[in-house]
Amino acid sequence: MHDRIERVTGATTSIALVAAAVLLAPAFAGFGASLALAAVAVGLTVLTFVARETVRGLAPVPWLELHFETVWAGAAVAALVLVAFAGVTAAELQTLGAVVGLLGLFNYLLRPIYFALGSVLTRVTK
Repeated sequence: MHDRIERVTGATTSIALVAAAVLLAPAFAGFGASLALAAVAVGLTVLTFVARETVRGLAPVPWLELHFETVWAGAAVAALVLVAFAGVTAAELQTLGAVVGLLGLFNYLLRPIYFALGSVLTRVTK
């Protein structure tokens, strides 16, 4: 049970942090959200999805493979945010990227609670 919780929370955190990076990079360069930027994010999603095994192989240590494997999903989340908030300014896009990143970190900080709930659920179901 703990392995599944660790895998899901780790993947979710990685997805949120990659999405934050994809949103923050153009925002710091001065670009606001637009459909053209969303198309670039979709292209990045397709590219990293097709090459996900290669990207996974770039992980310097085995425990990072999961995080490298989910890069495509982070780019997809960023594309969804860009489409949903098309037309916002660069400063607003920075805020959106920061909020997505904070959600990922908040998810990571809740891991002990997830593990405790998983333990309780395991004991109750036995």
